[in-house]
Amino acid sequence: MRKSQAIPLTLLAAAALSIATGCENRHPTQIRNCVDDQRLIAPDDACDNAPYTGSTIVPGTYHYLYGGASGGHYGDKVAGGSWRPEVGARIVSGDTGAVVHGGFDGFPGSEGIGA
Repeated sequence: MRKSQAIPLTLLAAAALSIATGCENRHPTQIRNCVDDQRLIAPDDACDNAPYTGSTIVPGTYHYLYGGASGGHYGDKVAGGSWRPEVGARIVSGDTGAVVHGGFDGFPGSEGIGA
């Protein structure tokens, strides 16, 4: 009698799916918005070209803000959020929708000027 290999392959696929699903739960997605000193959303170019000011928010400068809530349009104010992303978070640009950091290797580091 020949043994079927369908059961081991099914178990392997189920195990892989559970591992992949577990990774998504541990690594949240955060939206990164470029904001001015009033927390008003600006294009990412404004942050990419802003001088680095460290942790000081200088009037007239732009910084990335991670998370928070807003209408998602230029000029909308972001409520809440943090100047630093969660460790391991998948970072998505609020401007373009593109993934700017995948999320599996810890803090994104220099992803944002002055973040």
